[in-house]
Amino acid sequence: MRLQFSGGEFVNYYASLTEIQRQEFIARVLGKTVDWSCGVFDVEADGTIILDCMDMVMPMIFLTYLEQVPLEISKFLNKDDSIRFTGSIESVQEINGILAANIIDVQIVK
Repeated sequence: MRLQFSGGEFVNYYASLTEIQRQEFIARVLGKTVDWSCGVFDVEADGTIILDCMDMVMPMIFLTYLEQVPLEISKFLNKDDSIRFTGSIESVQEINGILAANIIDVQIVK
């Protein structure tokens, strides 16, 4: 099932929820497919792409991690490049005011 939120809408909605509602929301979105456009924040040595998906003013920092992306793709990305991708939400966690989503089964649409 496809999630009908942009990255920015996702974090804004998450921020509007109470702690208990956030837990329920995360449980509902795990495994859902996203189709988001985000800016490249960094690329790790293993090819994991870290994206800044804040497409508007956000109440918190939102980073998205694209895992298992082939190095042939990720090594050519530059900071601040904009990419469009699809993938499934594997996990979502909040640590020190930063919301992080791990996305698997990634297809770069760019």
